[in-house]
Amino acid sequence: MILKLFEYLGDRRVINKTLSSFIDFNIILRADFNIKSPELIIVSELDLTNYNYATISELERSYFINEVVNVGNNIYKLIMATDFLTTYKDVILNSDSVFNRKLKNGDYINIQVDRSVLKTFDKVYSDTSLPDEGSMIISTVGVI
Repeated sequence: MILKLFEYLGDRRVINKTLSSFIDFNIILRADFNIKSPELIIVSELDLTNYNYATISELERSYFINEVVNVGNNIYKLIMATDFLTTYKDVILNSDSVFNRKLKNGDYINIQVDRSVLKTFDKVYSDTSLPDEGSMIISTVGVI
């Protein structure tokens, strides 16, 4: 299986990433390999600390390299997380979804609530004492 490491300088939220400066490694995955958030041990005489993106074409998955740990003696531990935008790029780009604009403050959606709870709240003025039983949330409002 081939692991490709890249240097990526762009935004993580881009679907068509421009990758550069890659190197290949032949890898063998263990049976308990975590496909979503893998941690791989790589032996390399090259410095791997500048690589921040990876692909494993046989798995059809792309990963962000969140951390490269130099364990010593040319051994590196790559801590990775799935890049869902690139991994599922074809599905996303071929979907029927339409996005008209970004959400703005004040936008709302009319939905049904599965469960609601009715609570009774007491007003407690500053010149009275608080009750001893139950719980209270105290909110203060002041004007300058």
